[in-house]
Amino acid sequence: MRLRAAGAAVGAAALLGVTALVVGSGPAGAAPTTLFSSPTAGLTPSAAMVPAGICFVTITADGGHGGAGTINPASGGRGANVTARVGVSPGSVLSVVVAGGGGNGANSGGNGVGGTGGFGGGGGGGGTIGVGAAGGGGGASVVSAGGAPLVVVGGGGGQNGGGVANAGGDAGLPGSPGGTSSQGANGVGADGGGGNGGTGGVGGAGGHNNAFGITGGGGGGGVTGFGAGTSGGGNGAAGTVTGSGGGGGGAGVTVAAGSPGTGTGTGAVGAGAGTGGSGGNGFSPGGNGGAGNGTVGTEPDGGGGGAGGVGFGGGGGGSDGASGGGGAGYGAGGGGDRGSGGGGGSSFVAAGSTIQSQGPSALSTSGQVTITYDPTTDGCPTPLVVAPRFTG
Repeated sequence: MRLRAAGAAVGAAALLGVTALVVGSGPAGAAPTTLFSSPTAGLTPSAAMVPAGICFVTITADGGHGGAGTINPASGGRGANVTARVGVSPGSVLSVVVAGGGGNGANSGGNGVGGTGGFGGGGGGGGTIGVGAAGGGGGASVVSAGGAPLVVVGGGGGQNGGGVANAGGDAGLPGSPGGTSSQGANGVGADGGGGNGGTGGVGGAGGHNNAFGITGGGGGGGVTGFGAGTSGGGNGAAGTVTGSGGGGGGAGVTVAAGSPGTGTGTGAVGAGAGTGGSGGNGFSPGGNGGAGNGTVGTEPDGGGGGAGGVGFGGGGGGSDGASGGGGAGYGAGGGGDRGSGGGGGSSFVAAGSTIQSQGPSALSTSGQVTITYDPTTDGCPTPLVVAPRFTG
């Protein structure tokens, strides 16, 4: 009995009757098709449905930029920029959070009001009695499917509002798919006051300026672990639902400790005599950290922690003394303390993906998300069973 070759592409596989795979289903030279694209901060729960026969999409996303302070404003920390090709299931629905930029600190009636955290979990900046106020942390941009994050792009920390410009930390990069991402940069500040950046899915600790009393920045929330608040700052929280992050802690001031974040995604109220804000419920609309205020004759507020959501934790609130809020991310940054910047959030790309580029974002405020697929190269593998042919 002689075996008749069915072609070089079949080879020995034909003898065993195994399945060969033919990848790709579109016409040669097809242009990429856009499923979703938006530079507007917000949540789109059903942003796009993956077409039949498509098993890969390319996601390009930017995290939110940290807000600027009111005195000697330089800039908040930069969000990250990531482009990755990720695996998806045909018919699956993609949910998108586009990050907001952290709000800038402002003066109101001769007092400083910290900037609100950017949509997507940025921590609020701290206020002060006087003209100084800090920027809020930038939010995270997230693409998820079925409650599982595919791409998370961290936001930058807010800048301080003190006499010396202390920048917020830049967001960390995903590094390798499914692995521990690089740490978001720490916020700049004297005597340890800068908020710590998030690392992997763990939030960064709040800053504490050792030259001052019991004040401290709130810790960042994370998907797998939280950052500790320091010297009165509330702890962040780890998510209690798989794939989702907890809220950031509120900042502490000299009269009261900040509240801790919660694993359900709710950000914590900042302490003080004014109206330190809190984040919203991150599972539905994402969350913004509330700004801290300054009130003459009373203690100024620390910023509220940002809320977490699917794939991201909320940034920690910045303390009074015009300290920057932490940037949101897979692990969010901690808030700064006493005139220091907030830490940057970390980023994440799902295992099995291909990272095509990663670096700091060139955008100066809100982030953006674009999702495309190429019919030529992103089709599902088509099984082709080749039966052996015999003669004899």
